[in-house]
Amino acid sequence: MRTCSDCFKTFSHAGDLRHHRQLYHQLEKRPPVHYFCYYCNFKTLYKYNLSKHVKAHLTQKRKKTRNNNVCSLCGTFECVDRKLMVDHYKSAHEVLLNEQTLNFNSWDQFLAWKLDTENAECCKFVMRDGKKQRERFIVSKYRCFRDGHFLAKGSGTRRLKLKGSCRINGICPASLTARKHLSSGAVSVRYIAAHVGHYAEIGRLNLTLEEKNEIAHKLAAGVPIGTILDSLRESINNGEVNRIHLTTRKDLWNIRNTLHLQNGSTLHADDRTSVEAWLSTG
Repeated sequence: MRTCSDCFKTFSHAGDLRHHRQLYHQLEKRPPVHYFCYYCNFKTLYKYNLSKHVKAHLTQKRKKTRNNNVCSLCGTFECVDRKLMVDHYKSAHEVLLNEQTLNFNSWDQFLAWKLDTENAECCKFVMRDGKKQRERFIVSKYRCFRDGHFLAKGSGTRRLKLKGSCRINGICPASLTARKHLSSGAVSVRYIAAHVGHYAEIGRLNLTLEEKNEIAHKLAAGVPIGTILDSLRESINNGEVNRIHLTTRKDLWNIRNTLHLQNGSTLHADDRTSVEAWLSTG
């Protein structure tokens, strides 16, 4: 047993006695080192305690940013759970979700239906959280591409586009939940068609891979950007406007920069091979 010479308190280990003397009897000779929190007035003698304290600050900040869902229709109702917001849409605003259950013979048939639905409704369903495999099937969840909150990933020095982010900073109930059965390959889909909080805007959609392919071949062939834009505008038939007809110079610049045509370097000496190599990597 070790005994403190100042207060005669006993300890089993020498390290405990040394810690006790440094903490209670040698403060005047050796001032303790304090760790301070950057977010509040908290201070502690131990770095581990500060790490736990700061982690609590960051966790609370992330929860406040991610889970603060406000109703897109009334702007007064707030909740954390997505299901509660959907129930609020139905009860308070009488939104009809148009929920359907569809069955497909294969995954390719489901993807073809999904593409036709997106083209008809001027929307896009994106996968969230990846595919999850269960015992008898694989679950894939898709949500409206405008659902969710905009969270800046950079330092904030870049300005947003003039039309803003695609995210509505709220919840859009439109979704797809596809279950692919491992035994038969059949796909059952739970489809909610109602979109809330935004309009069907063609300009919010991205160019398809086929449309990018067509533009990339023209850029690789040396066709001027103005000529490409004029040909796209002239291709409008019977007043039916699609996303490719709204292509801007910025879209062409993005494709050209991705293809490395601006500085004269390509993925291959042959332009056609260079375009195909770029499309395969994208």
